[in-house]
Amino acid sequence: MKRLLRSEKGLTFIEVLIALSIMGLLSVPIMMMFMNAQMYARKVDKQTEINAVTRTVKELVSEGLNKDAPLSSLTGEIIDIDGEDAEDGEDSEADEGEEVSDGFKSIIRYAIKSNTTVTTPYLKIEDSIEDSGNKISDKYTYTVTYDPAKYYDSNYKGVYNVLIKIYEKESKNKVNELKVSVYIDNLYAEKKTDSEDSESD
Repeated sequence: MKRLLRSEKGLTFIEVLIALSIMGLLSVPIMMMFMNAQMYARKVDKQTEINAVTRTVKELVSEGLNKDAPLSSLTGEIIDIDGEDAEDGEDSEADEGEEVSDGFKSIIRYAIKSNTTVTTPYLKIEDSIEDSGNKISDKYTYTVTYDPAKYYDSNYKGVYNVLIKIYEKESKNKVNELKVSVYIDNLYAEKKTDSEDSESD
């Protein structure tokens, strides 16, 4: 080796090929390790994003069921779960010119009434989760499902379990699924208007 370093002739063509082969053999595993690290980092970032969206959706559904908040359609259309509001002749904001979607409690009420599984259309995630100025919540949508035969236990009165599925908005690929238990004091209580809330205060 010393003779080779002291030699003024330089390397022969075969020696150059051998050196390049050794470098190639060493660089391949290093490149693979680097690429794997990048892929893993992207997966971790994606999972962190999904976890943040899942927490937000869980809070939205829990609060929505407690307060009977109106369902927010992804397309902006009015959501009518049971299709019977107009037939019942109930006074609603829709009679005053403002159409309002059914509330979260309508999912459970109609499922119990019809004894069938009820799933909402794709819903909009109202709370904005931002990451570097971009709204993560705009990338995802979700549905809520209630099955009275599977998701209710008579031993726990007033506790209802709903299934939440979270999807990517564009591809509609399911990225997460979870079941949430919510205690609802009065499932059939009428929704309070803002004026009624201020009077009670």
